[in-house]
Amino acid sequence: VVTGSVLVSEGVKLTIEDGVEVKFAGGAGLTIFGELVAKGTSGSGITFTSAQDTKAAGDWGPFAFVGTSVDASYDGNGNYASGSILEYCTVEYGKGVTATMSNPFINQNTIRYHSDVGINISSTEFSNRSATIKITGNNISNTVNDGIKYSGFGTAIVTGNTVKTVSGDGIHIATPDVATISNNTVEECDTGINVNRDWWFNMHNYDVEGEKWAPDIIISDNTVRNNASKGISVRHMLRCTGNVISGNGVGFYGNGSGAFEGNHVLNNSGWGIEVNGSHAIKDNIISGNTGGAISYTARF
Repeated sequence: VVTGSVLVSEGVKLTIEDGVEVKFAGGAGLTIFGELVAKGTSGSGITFTSAQDTKAAGDWGPFAFVGTSVDASYDGNGNYASGSILEYCTVEYGKGVTATMSNPFINQNTIRYHSDVGINISSTEFSNRSATIKITGNNISNTVNDGIKYSGFGTAIVTGNTVKTVSGDGIHIATPDVATISNNTVEECDTGINVNRDWWFNMHNYDVEGEKWAPDIIISDNTVRNNASKGISVRHMLRCTGNVISGNGVGFYGNGSGAFEGNHVLNNSGWGIEVNGSHAIKDNIISGNTGGAISYTARF
């Protein structure tokens, strides 16, 4: 049982073997300034949990990667090669997993019963623009606030995750840079997938060192269903294609510009598609939406 705050110092590598269970007493936590390698297997995972007899969200924490921690690196095929990794782990009854100006590989984990965001990545300094953050194959449920939140610079790959029953957004992306949000299943949240970049553009007027930026965000092949407010909500310059959006409040809400193509928008209780901007809408299947098929207010 961990009874205090564990700090993995800069230059130190902590390796946790598969099959290990780590229990944290109230107020205890884990902060990584160096390198954490927690690699379980599909048959023998690692567990980070509360030591309380009656467990509850927020019992322990933080579980935090900070700016000096060793980023994950990948080979030429995009496979993990080295650096900080959280894989085949169960992290539960804490305050979520956070990474601030750090880029661990977060893959194939169960993240559940947290009193804050399940996975919260914040890299809001321009120096992080060359980095890649991968959040893949995780199951996230029963968190307060968002399931996955990414705010900042760099290339974000958020794919193959299942996010269910969180009180905020299932997946919340706020970046002026590059992001791929694909093949996720998001259900029973407030808004399923929420993408915006206003926090940064409002400060910098879409300008980077004298040049206008052309960011690239793709939302593709996700299943987004039964979310209370909106299925997918976006602001500014992105592509949304191949998604199945059903049983939400509003199916797709777009504010700004972008392309919405080749999606299935079905049986939502509000508008199927509601746009306030200049989105290109084509080749979608739109059916059974109680509020109507398309509401389009052109601007820009």
